[in-house]
Amino acid sequence: MAEDATSFQAVKSTASETSTKRKGFISPTSSFVEFEKLETEYFSEEGRQGAASYNPHIHRKIKKPVTNFETATHLLKGSVGAGILAMPKAFDNSGIIIGLVGTVLLGIIVIYAMDTLFRMQYIQCQRLRVPFLTLPRSMKIGLLNGPRPLRKLAWLAPCMVDFFLVTYQLGICTAYVIFIAHSLKHIAEPRVVENLDDRVYLLVLFIPVVLINYIRNLKLLTPVSFTANILEVIALIFCFYYIFAVGPFKYEETNMVSSVKTWPLFVGTVLFALEAVGVLIALEHNMKTPQDFLGKRGIFPWCLAAVISLYVAVGFFGYIKYGKGIEETIIASLPKDEWLALTTEGIYAIAIYGTHPLQCYVSLEILWGNYIVSHIKNENLECYVEYTLRTGAVLVTFLGALLIPHVDIMISLVGAFCLSTLGMAFPFLLELCTLWPDELGCCYYILFKDIFFILMGIAVLILGTYVSLHTYISS
Repeated sequence: MAEDATSFQAVKSTASETSTKRKGFISPTSSFVEFEKLETEYFSEEGRQGAASYNPHIHRKIKKPVTNFETATHLLKGSVGAGILAMPKAFDNSGIIIGLVGTVLLGIIVIYAMDTLFRMQYIQCQRLRVPFLTLPRSMKIGLLNGPRPLRKLAWLAPCMVDFFLVTYQLGICTAYVIFIAHSLKHIAEPRVVENLDDRVYLLVLFIPVVLINYIRNLKLLTPVSFTANILEVIALIFCFYYIFAVGPFKYEETNMVSSVKTWPLFVGTVLFALEAVGVLIALEHNMKTPQDFLGKRGIFPWCLAAVISLYVAVGFFGYIKYGKGIEETIIASLPKDEWLALTTEGIYAIAIYGTHPLQCYVSLEILWGNYIVSHIKNENLECYVEYTLRTGAVLVTFLGALLIPHVDIMISLVGAFCLSTLGMAFPFLLELCTLWPDELGCCYYILFKDIFFILMGIAVLILGTYVSLHTYISS
């Protein structure tokens, strides 16, 4: 997993009492767990004036930094997951015109929001003269130095950020569980069994998913992850084969513009598909040359532009291929009576299974490092508590799959609820607070721009969550 930077000589930080107790699967330099206490979290006038002379990037202590090529590879892999399978259904919810324009527009907003987030964290690091700040701490520091009414909320910021990060990661895992269970059902019925309840397939999957999440060392999962990547590529190739080489396109069954009532489902799905917040934070922190991550020639915008193009292609062609018959995922729309289609679904299910513990890891790391380990008085109990946590996290994803057993709705719900905050509202709130009060641009245009995007994030959160839940209840 990504490694956090250790404290630098300019920061007189004191290790917390729990830092020596954080053992096991968490790196002592984690990107999501706080190990050091800063001397101050307030911006001083001296810090502001001397910010330009401090470069946080060169002071990061990363044992094994990743190259630009490795960063691009991980970024592409992290951004192309289960979300791509739901893009044709997203186009069904938006219509062709809104789908094409909306995906590109949301992609631009995502790039701009994440660029804003990393720039503000960089400015904070300069002012406090630290190499790296985790997102929860960065939000707290921003609120402490922002407008006076927001300062009272600073204590709540780390918990809120962690809540959305954990919910997002577990939401991804829930979508994975639903997809695997449905794939198993499609393959087994009616060849092996008939008309089994979906809950039976979830029960069959529970123990295997728990066991793979018991692997504490991520290095042991490297072969599994590598194999999963290859399987995903193969499955996508088969999907494109069915789209372009098997059967006619169904243009007449598509909508140019769908009902406005289903647009929030589209927005939630696209946000889920494009914003791998945890991956971005870890990659930027782990880079050998983090200054190459952003900017006009940066790795992040160009990689995400490629991802957007791929998502638009899958969404558009998948939608016009199956029209009204599009299922919750493109793979579920493939013929149920052909061995190649079933093989494709099985391959992708295996790939998703191998990726589950990697997605679950971030939530485990946050919960263990920030909220649990400090309360364990007997170190001999740490191992038992850790495995209980792992089992509990997996159980939560399965309970979510029981409550909302639809991949497309779960993806839309997670995207609307979590990424409207993590990927839209929080970055611009951080900018507003970090640049407050005298760096908000001519006529305070940055202030008005940030308020606009914050309100947009809140609107997506409310409307997307409501429509996703209403759609599930109605169905």
